[in-house]
Amino acid sequence: MIRTLLAGLFALLPAAAFACTPNPDPDLRPWGERVAGAPLMFVGTVTEIRGRDGQVWTATPACETRGATKDCEAFHYGLSDVVFAVELPIAGDLKLGDAFVVEQGHGSDCMIEFRIGQRWIYVDDFNDSPSMYLNEAR
Repeated sequence: MIRTLLAGLFALLPAAAFACTPNPDPDLRPWGERVAGAPLMFVGTVTEIRGRDGQVWTATPACETRGATKDCEAFHYGLSDVVFAVELPIAGDLKLGDAFVVEQGHGSDCMIEFRIGQRWIYVDDFNDSPSMYLNEAR
């Protein structure tokens, strides 16, 4: 009975509640024009991911599958924040070595899914973001 009720409720929810809806009018200007005047921009490396339940990961947990354990499930599917170490402040009120925290995306929510050790040019916004992946930090 409960399964039938839940299935009915999910059927009534709009599809947008479950997936990213791409911007129907994306900004197609050259990258340099898109980032010109950005209020926040830096080069940085993802140093840790912080779970909303207090977990802190400085390395990706070894998981046979993304949901193999509670720790793996929390890391891959849970609500979390990403911590960048700022290596080169470009715009905004940041200094070399500052920690900058952003919300972790999961692909289906239109937000960037960052990984520990990745280097990025991070630019101010998530949706339709001009942020650019650079490489894996060594």
